[in-house]
Amino acid sequence: MVTRTRLNLTLPIAACFAALTAIAAAAPLDAQRDEIAPAQTPSATAEAPNDPTTQQMIGRLFARQTRDRLRAIFDPTTDDYRLTARCLRLAQRAVGEDIELLRQEIEAWSAAGAAKEALAGTRELIRRDPADTVAQLRYITSQLDKLQTVDDRLAAAQRFLGPDGRKLDPTVRSRIALDAALLAREAGEEELFRELLQTAATLDVTNKQAATLFATYYLDRLDDPHDRVDLLINVVLADPLDISALENLARELVRLGAFAGAMRFYDRMRDILQTSNDDLGAEQLTEYLICKWNTVGHAAMLDIIADLDRTRLTPYLRNRQLQRRDDIDPGPFLEPIHPLELEEVRLCALVGLGARAEGAAFIKRPEEADEIFQRPSDAPTTPKATLVALDRCIRSIDVARTGIENPKFREEIRRAGRDPNELYAEVSLHGLWIRLLVGCRLDEAEQQLGDLERGLLGVNLQDQALDRYRGWLAGLRGDADTARAKLEPLAPTDDQALWGLAVTEERAGFPLIAAERFAELANRRPYSALGTAARARAGDLYGHPIPRAQLAEELDATALRVAPWFERMTAEPRTFMELELSVAPSIASPLDFPELIVSLRNTSPVPLGIGSNAPISSRVLLTPRLMIDTTEVPNGLRAMLIAMKMKGGARLDQAEAQTADDLRQLGARLLEVVDFDRRLRLERNERVSAKLSACLGTAGRLIADDVAKRSTIAWRATQGFMPGADGFAAGPLCLTTQSENLIITSLGSELTHEDALAILQQDQLSVQDILITSSKLKRIAIEQALDAATQANQFEALLQGVEQALPKLDRLQRTLFMLRLGDLSIPQMRNQIDFVERVIDTMREQPTSIGLAYACFRASSPDDRALIDALASDDPDVAAIAKIRLAQIASQAEGKAIDTPETPVIR
Repeated sequence: MVTRTRLNLTLPIAACFAALTAIAAAAPLDAQRDEIAPAQTPSATAEAPNDPTTQQMIGRLFARQTRDRLRAIFDPTTDDYRLTARCLRLAQRAVGEDIELLRQEIEAWSAAGAAKEALAGTRELIRRDPADTVAQLRYITSQLDKLQTVDDRLAAAQRFLGPDGRKLDPTVRSRIALDAALLAREAGEEELFRELLQTAATLDVTNKQAATLFATYYLDRLDDPHDRVDLLINVVLADPLDISALENLARELVRLGAFAGAMRFYDRMRDILQTSNDDLGAEQLTEYLICKWNTVGHAAMLDIIADLDRTRLTPYLRNRQLQRRDDIDPGPFLEPIHPLELEEVRLCALVGLGARAEGAAFIKRPEEADEIFQRPSDAPTTPKATLVALDRCIRSIDVARTGIENPKFREEIRRAGRDPNELYAEVSLHGLWIRLLVGCRLDEAEQQLGDLERGLLGVNLQDQALDRYRGWLAGLRGDADTARAKLEPLAPTDDQALWGLAVTEERAGFPLIAAERFAELANRRPYSALGTAARARAGDLYGHPIPRAQLAEELDATALRVAPWFERMTAEPRTFMELELSVAPSIASPLDFPELIVSLRNTSPVPLGIGSNAPISSRVLLTPRLMIDTTEVPNGLRAMLIAMKMKGGARLDQAEAQTADDLRQLGARLLEVVDFDRRLRLERNERVSAKLSACLGTAGRLIADDVAKRSTIAWRATQGFMPGADGFAAGPLCLTTQSENLIITSLGSELTHEDALAILQQDQLSVQDILITSSKLKRIAIEQALDAATQANQFEALLQGVEQALPKLDRLQRTLFMLRLGDLSIPQMRNQIDFVERVIDTMREQPTSIGLAYACFRASSPDDRALIDALASDDPDVAAIAKIRLAQIASQAEGKAIDTPETPVIR
């Protein structure tokens, strides 16, 4: 006796646990799906126990046609998605338990906004795949959403998190806890919010949303540096490839002076970005350079900037050379510059080196740059490298100011929430302080300071800022008393004032006092370029490096110790996951159903999230490499398509253009996508797989078009795919792989016209006979299109032979023949004789559900007999399809698209 487990869509939450358990243990598909449609009468179904091969072939063929039909619609309506869902359901009855078709059905219901049907399909999906945590979460969330009050939803969620829900996967419970935490916060229950948030973050360390919210909440409430770093490390461990998480941790470590740890995470960011030919932004790169400077020294940092110089300078010099070769004046030489942040960090490094900057690493300057170099009169001993860096900063400031003056950029600045005038003034101030920093061009600095005091630069400086710059300038001019009087009151909180005071003491002949001032600034602002330069100056004056803070050493140790596998992960995706693609069997006939198996496995030492925005990308693009006989598809079809178009009256250039467009569209239709949206995370060594038809989509259709020819197909899988120069490429830190070849053998040799007619005249026809004769029709149609005039009579004669053979076919064979001929899409067949309509006429007595549904899509008028018969069908899916098609035909006649209200049939 079969036990049915029914789903009540108003199911009390207390019964949800039992329902989830019952689903996984319930009866097979034949006795399930009672939410979706009532039991079918034998005359309405496509099933035929005596011929499972024909039944499978019909179901798979109809499912493929259904997907192709939806893909051909530019902007599908909810009606289109409803039709797709209904047709996929019919296909499943013929095929049997095909879980991928079920997933596609659920997706179609969801796109149609049919929540009840999507929920019923989800329940069936959980029964078939109890490990599908995404489906479990979707089902439970839908039940929670039915509760009317926040208190009821919180109480229900807490039951899932208590002993009653202990059998649920922790990843599912973690998401329930997070949703409940947000509800508690909305209700003003702060303590419950904290408790549930901690539960969410603890149950699943890969729940990035929970880890991020947990960190955000407590970072605003914690001051302890170790605790803060631990919070941010947890966010990184939730998704080790999340650029934002890595950056937040790196910046916190930089702020606390833990440069070695910060550089580790910045290096990982660069690894990830460079997989997509990207790199750190200007602000990120500036912090990275400061880390480099503090850990391995100024030379390595300056070398990085010099490399950046080369990437800009090389094409600039090449372009000037080409202009001269063509007798074009290239204009004045202006070295390409970087954003101001990068130019200033180099300047700070060279100022920090003092006299040693003369031998510092710097780009080899072209002769043209040396010709225009002029040493300021007040900098006779300043190293040339420092003066060049100052000049580049001034030019970068000029470029920035010019950009801010541009009306287009001013509008963009406003959209970013900044005042363009304030930004202009802020950039202008940089011109003053970099001159003071280097200690040269002081007359220019004096003039700028006067303009500031008179308000000519649009900056309303406070007295404190004016005292800072006046005092700093006085110290550089040798007036130590005035400098001390203005700077000492500011130094405890003003970094630039403290630098100016240190420089004043050094120039006044008090190196130890200057060293103390520089050291104070270095310890106060270890993460800034100015603070790092101060550390270098203090070390020079003391004669030894100043020690780093113990806290920084401890945090470095923590950051360097966490996740020892991290470097391997960001360098090579094969160290943490495996993408496999296989076909089984490797040799099959057109009567077989070979499978394409796509698998993803977590090979890392820790659990990892899987999804579109997770370490393991769940989306995989499948691209076929197809050979039919000796013709490569699609490019090998070019000559034949051009010839057919020219036969139709097109000129050669028109035929070539049209063919190129056809091949591009065909290439796009050959692509298929599989999404492993069925797990929230993969445990260590856990694998998730999808079993698909190896003759999938349009590629399968092309193989089936001519069963008299041998076909060879191999699939290429591209994970996390994104558009590239030559089609699609794998996303950052994603994989590609390729299956072995699948050989589809031919069903005998190519038939002659007489052979095909002889087969149709047999007393009985097999599935093989149907396949080879329908393929022969396609072949004759193509030959006729290629100017084989004698083929016209043969084409019609063969069609008539098929028509005469119909009474000998059972209803499944007729359905298969109908789908095959419709799938061949032969224009000549539709023009010369409406043969498919005659096939439909022969099926009036005992139609199959799929046959009736297919006929609905061929109907073009409301009084079409196929629609009338389908509307009267005792199969609710067929009747619903006919109802929607009837409305679509009526709306097309009126020149508009509408969505038809559909009363769902729930079983």
